[in-house]
Amino acid sequence: MLVYKFQIPDRARPIMDGPEWGPSGERVDFIPAPLIESDVIGRRIDGVSLNIGTYGMGGHGFFGLRLGEQWLVVALRGAGAWMEAEGRMVEDLFWSDRNRAKPWMLEGEGDWLSPRIVGHAIARVHIERDALLIELDDGFALYVESDASKRPKFEGNGAPRALGPEDDLRRAVFLSPTDEIWVS
Repeated sequence: MLVYKFQIPDRARPIMDGPEWGPSGERVDFIPAPLIESDVIGRRIDGVSLNIGTYGMGGHGFFGLRLGEQWLVVALRGAGAWMEAEGRMVEDLFWSDRNRAKPWMLEGEGDWLSPRIVGHAIARVHIERDALLIELDDGFALYVESDASKRPKFEGNGAPRALGPEDDLRRAVFLSPTDEIWVS
């Protein structure tokens, strides 16, 4: 579920004639430092993405908040389906209005999350092994519940979204200089 090994393009060695789906520069190992709350407190959110992370042919669906020239990344595969805000999933690829509240970001129909959070500043971040809270200056919060039974269920089998015994969100939430993150 969580990913810890990454590469990013080396901006000093761009690839000029490479394929459009490839990296923009020679890839170099990226070992992100664990997030320190003071590094993001007070920083303004300039953008949101549910599609950070690639392996060359597709993406991992990491969640990201653009903070100026950096990205606050949650390197959890399909992170938007694990995260909630005000009791609504951030992203739900299988949403049906018959059984759940409309998610914040819905493919093809709208993105209600970006207008709600872009321009606001991060007031608080709290990360545990199995939980995450990102609170904004107006009290709006994005979170991953610590109790798997309270998280959104997997659509296919209805099982709770549980992290593995080796997974640790404290290692998978970090600042990145780019949203072009390759999983190695």
